[in-house]
Parts: sequence; C-alpha cells; structure tokens
Amino acid sequence: LEKRYITKWFSQKGRIWTYARIKPALLAEENSEALLRYTIVQRKKDLGSRLEVDRDGEEVNKTSDYFDFDRIFDTQSTGADIYRYIEPAIQALLDGIGALVIVVDGQSGTGKSHTLFNSVDSIATCAADQIFREAALSTEQGWQIRVTLSSVEVYQQEARNLLRPAETFDKNKLVAPDKKPTILPQGITRTVGSAAQLKEFLEEARQNREISSTAYNVVSSRGHSVTIQTLNRVKNSATQESRLYLVDLAGGECPTDAPNTLQSKEAQANNISRSAWSACMKAKVKRELTCGKTRADILTMLARECFDHESTCLHICSMSQLAQHYEPTITTLKFAKELKSKQHPPPSRGPQFPR
Repeated sequence: LEKRYITKWFSQKGRIWTYARIKPALLAEENSEALLRYTIVQRKKDLGSRLEVDRDGEEVNKTSDYFDFDRIFDTQSTGADIYRYIEPAIQALLDGIGALVIVVDGQSGTGKSHTLFNSVDSIATCAADQIFREAALSTEQGWQIRVTLSSVEVYQQEARNLLRPAETFDKNKLVAPDKKPTILPQGITRTVGSAAQLKEFLEEARQNREISSTAYNVVSSRGHSVTIQTLNRVKNSATQESRLYLVDLAGGECPTDAPNTLQSKEAQANNISRSAWSACMKAKVKRELTCGKTRADILTMLARECFDHESTCLHICSMSQLAQHYEPTITTLKFAKELKSKQHPPPSRGPQFPR
C-alpha cells in the first residue's frame, strides 16, 4: 500500500521535486578551518526538510539563509541512501508518467557527476537495474521490450555523441516537433540488451567526457551532459514509452577567473547554456510556454521534453562544505528555492518514503 502511494505521489505530472546533497569533505578539505555549517531541520507538518547555512560562525539570517527541500542528504549519506528516495520516482516513470528528468546542479567540484554516474551506487547505475527489472516483468506479461540509450555532451555550444565521440553536431541538426521529444540525429541512439550492457555504455560515455583540472576540482567536467534512457513496450496495438533524462550541469564559473584561455571559453559557453536552462525551468514552474526558450540553446533543445508541463523533474543541489564557496553555494540554493516556491502547491500530505 505504501509503495503504491509513493508511486501515485510521483505520478503527478509537471511537478518539480527538490533534493539537496552536502558533499563529504575530502581529506585535504577536512583540515580547513573555514567550513560552512549546514543545519538540517525536519519540518513538522510535512516530510520536507529545511537547510540553514552558517558561514564563519555568523548568526544564521532566518529570512534569507534558509532553504526548504523535499529531502536533504547529509555528508554521511551514500548513493544507495539517495536512491531510496529516487526509486519511487523511477517506478512512477515506468508505470507510465512519460518523462522523468533528474538534474544535478551545483558549483564545480561538489560531486555532481559522482552522484549521477561515477560510483557503483550512482543514480544511473541503480536506475539501470530498476529499468531492466521492470522490462523482465513486462516481458512475462507478453509485452515486446526495447531499451535504448543516448548520451550527449554539450561542449562549447556544440554537441558530441559520447557513445561515438568523433560525431558532433549543432542545434540546427536537431528536430523539435510539437508535443514530442527532440529528434536526435540518426545513429545517436543505441539499443541495450541488459542492465550490464547499459552500465557498460554509461561507463563508455563517462570516459569520453571532456575533463580537466580546475581551481575547484582535480577532475572537472568541462561541459553539460544529457543522457536519455528509454523503455518502449508494445503489446498488440498498445504502445507505452517511458523516458528517463539524466542531466549533469557543468558548474558555473567566472570566465575571468579561469587560469587559461581555453577554460575561460569553456566557462563562458557553460554559463550561456546554464542561463538558458534556468530560463526554461522558471517558465516551466510558472506554466508558461517554453517552446521559444528551448530553441535558444543546444542544451535546452536536447532536453526539450524536460520543460514540458507533463514531465516530472527531480532537481538535486550538490553543495560544498568550504566557506570560500559560500557565494556560488547560495546562488545554487536560491535557484532551487525559487523552483520550489513558485510552482503550484503540492497536496496536503507528502510522500511517505520508506524508513
């Protein structure tokens, strides 16, 4: 009964759920005296949580320095802990909500790619197992199953096929018909036969991403990535299609602070795409038409369905503990706060997550 209720909760089309994850301090960071202090407060009337941020021992400003989320994960939380609160959303997707978007946002070096792709219990890895468990059940019920994967990186306003990195294209090669996901160029999508093969393809895509060392991180992704996993089911004349979007936004950086010309250009291009993404998400929560806004940038064109009023979104903020990262951390939190506060109010009772 509880599982059915959770799935029903996440089946609300068009909603945005906001999560936050505080990155565990690395060994080198643990010795820093200038760490942010995060306080997590459980709300009484619902299952949401409040995050308070304190810098350098200052008193928390109760008006501007608190942020409400549907769920907050502290530094002790593992990938498996996080997925327990994502699994119901994946199940709702597989039960037929159409499209689910999981986007990880935050400053460079806060573990966004690690949360989404780069660990044995990452969201992408756990979702692969769940998708193929559902595929097996559907097969037993007489459905014909096809699972496909696409993975694209937006690097300096050009898209690269991460499963065949020599292939690049710009937004003029994308087709965005009304009421349908953006059509990718031919050859971008791979058919997948098992969870193990899906994980292999995800690892291949991860290895092909553009990375370099920055002031924020020893290994930093230098572009945004959009990965789409699709489960298509056919039985007689009935067809069901579920699409999972995994979006890893490159961290916002100041181009003038970059140590070289290349990283300055990367930061500038990433910031342009981040601005377009933010504009589309704000339009989504206000129930405004996003068609024109999505065509402004190749990132939003690729993920066009994410901003549709029928798609459901999990927005995950990834945060640093270092006090020197206070300003970008607050910027990330304020954007999530805006997404949560401006959408239509949720039902009176929140989702009853597994204990």
